[in-house]
Amino acid sequence: RKEEVATFMEITDKMEKGISKSKARAVFVSGIAGSGKSHLVQPFTEAVSHLGWIVARAKFKRRRPHASLGIVSAMLDGVVSNVVKMKEGGQPADVAYSERVARSILNTIGTDGLPWLVPLVPSLRMLFNDIDWGHPPDTNVHTEWKLIYLVTMIIESVLDTDRFIMICCDDLQWADKSSLQLMTEVIINLGNSIGGRCLFIGAYRPDEVDDNHPLAIQLSMLQLSQDVKMTEMILSGLSKTDIVDMLMMELKLPHRIVDELAAVVRKKTSGHALYVVEMLNSLLNESFVTYSTQKCQYVWDMDRIDFIRTGDNVAELISSNLSSLTLESQHVLRILSCFGLQTDISLLEVLEKKFQKGMISSLKDFFERGVLDQAGPI
Repeated sequence: RKEEVATFMEITDKMEKGISKSKARAVFVSGIAGSGKSHLVQPFTEAVSHLGWIVARAKFKRRRPHASLGIVSAMLDGVVSNVVKMKEGGQPADVAYSERVARSILNTIGTDGLPWLVPLVPSLRMLFNDIDWGHPPDTNVHTEWKLIYLVTMIIESVLDTDRFIMICCDDLQWADKSSLQLMTEVIINLGNSIGGRCLFIGAYRPDEVDDNHPLAIQLSMLQLSQDVKMTEMILSGLSKTDIVDMLMMELKLPHRIVDELAAVVRKKTSGHALYVVEMLNSLLNESFVTYSTQKCQYVWDMDRIDFIRTGDNVAELISSNLSSLTLESQHVLRILSCFGLQTDISLLEVLEKKFQKGMISSLKDFFERGVLDQAGPI
């Protein structure tokens, strides 16, 4: 994922240099389950955290849309609790920062507004432990815009003049409508107020989001906003080159030795990141790939590996990928299926000349996708 990592690095670099200071940034990473979305984002969030960025994380749950607001609440509370830890840590710079945040929150929200946020952000009680909170108001009477305003003010106060925030949300396809609306409006408001010091990263599965899904609607709103610059990353399957790089790094072998193994792994997994990792682990665990003390390197038998049966999950993935073929390629597959488990290339050449143009040229795509196996040269 070198290209995607480079995009992330470019965005944060421009933000820190003030090149894109007029707008909030939003990056949406899409890909099917197991395509490596979380694996791509996780180390990046850790890296910016070490650079002093404030990182807020949330991961939504399947079949639990009613819990979405609670997940957003926990994310915001985590931001404030970090400020509380600085306050209690005793380091002069951290204590001074926490005091500035507290003053800013008090000045912008006031003692009347704070009780409204306590049910959503409980750590506010520890940040303002000298305030008599009394009985918190009924949060059910919150207006949507009041909540959006208060949350925006909290995040603005936490961000000092030289601080940046990354809000990272995973599995957005399972977030409910109200939580998605809240996050969208807060991002737009932050873009209008603090501009290029807010980076939102959202990951989702596009196969679970149609045009009427709440997430699709919020994505359209962000695209149209003048206060947010949006970037979309679509994680496709790993290419043969990606797998070659993985094998070269893990097995400490040159390209020419791992190239054929990478091609077989790509074919049998359709490039699905999760299945690639599972297959490589299986090859090691089941001794298809072993370390030779005589050669002082890893070795394997390509004939044995080539005969490994494709797992049911991978077979389902390959089948689902057939829908992305062109109508002409699908027609070629129907013709090939009439000849049973295998057929000779000379017969296909005759068919191409007489009936179906492009039949031979379609074969390479079928081999790469793992739909067909090739025995011998074409």
